[in-house]
Amino acid sequence: TQLCADEHAQMMPLHDYYLDHPAAAYDGIGGDVLSGDVMDKGAEPDVEAIGLARAGDFEAIARTMIEGHGRVISATDDPRGAADLYSPGEDEETLAYVTETMAKYADAPNPVQVFFLMNRTRREIGFVTRGILGTAGAAFCPYMDEDLADFCMSLPWEVSNFQGQTFHDAVTDRAYPQYAHVPFQEGFTSDPPPRRPMQHKINTLVDMARLSRFLAQDNSPVSEFQALLGRGRPLDPGPNAAMHIHHRLVDSLSPARAKEIIDFARDLEQARPRKLMSDSYLPPAAGQTGA
Repeated sequence: TQLCADEHAQMMPLHDYYLDHPAAAYDGIGGDVLSGDVMDKGAEPDVEAIGLARAGDFEAIARTMIEGHGRVISATDDPRGAADLYSPGEDEETLAYVTETMAKYADAPNPVQVFFLMNRTRREIGFVTRGILGTAGAAFCPYMDEDLADFCMSLPWEVSNFQGQTFHDAVTDRAYPQYAHVPFQEGFTSDPPPRRPMQHKINTLVDMARLSRFLAQDNSPVSEFQALLGRGRPLDPGPNAAMHIHHRLVDSLSPARAKEIIDFARDLEQARPRKLMSDSYLPPAAGQTGA
């Protein structure tokens, strides 16, 4: 999944599911950014960002985004995140690049929105549809309708975020008034942490050991295993493992290595779990209805 390597692992069960079920996938990609939810659903971060954009201070927005993501993936709340691991000494160059890219959209009604859509959505999130969901019979992206996208990007920030509500939520409530009373995520109690049975933990360790052997070209499998676990590394376990795998595969890429990766992917595909998702919401078969 290339640039999706640091997130969206939760979509992988769908990838495996579609291998056995030739059904269509509907991806809501872009729906949040296009309809007002750019950074924090119209809350203070959005207010601050649009103010900075209108003042032409794109560097401040870029710094806030970079440091915010750095803290999210860091095990020590370091705003530099993975910088020391994968791009040491390139902090200022990175900041300048993001600033310059965002400034290209200065004339848009909402420059931050267009920046996110044309860069994060197109260059990272887009790999969910084209990569992870590529095993589906077809993948549809209804929010990427050209007329809809043009309309949403023509709206000033004040229209997309008004009276404490995003354009997204207002349209949803008006289109489905009978469900307008149903709260969004904030209205529900968070699910308790999932209980992972011992067999799941054992399977995870076996998979990590298998992957460590494959990654170990100029290193020992034990070292690779420790790196995947995140021992002594500055990132949270999830981002650490994903970024380490991506870095090792790309760093060692060659025509011969690419063939090995393809073969290894086939092996993983054959060994994949088959019961990750429920079919309980599928329409009943003819034999089940008596038809």
